[in-house]
Amino acid sequence: MSRKQKIKLMKQSVVITHEQMDECVQMFKLLGMPTIKAKQEADAQCAYLSKVKLVDAIASEDMDLLTFGTEILLRDINKEKIVIYTLSKILAELKIRSEEHTL
Repeated sequence: MSRKQKIKLMKQSVVITHEQMDECVQMFKLLGMPTIKAKQEADAQCAYLSKVKLVDAIASEDMDLLTFGTEILLRDINKEKIVIYTLSKILAELKIRSEEHTL
């Protein structure tokens, strides 16, 4: 089974309850960390926060955050080695202007 298939199956098997989400928000608040609740899908909201420089990076396994304009994407944060993707470097290497890649 490929890594991609394993991730897909894992995502299907994990269900986070509203109670668990509320507990996470409460934990962040106790640690003095601000939280934002996205009205819809969080990817666009996270990318916006990145674009306006309210966050330094976004941690996610979803690569589509780059298409929304996330500048720094952190993947595999639960593993030994975090993978860092930097949108401006990717676009420069591909010789694509940022206006050309946006949805």
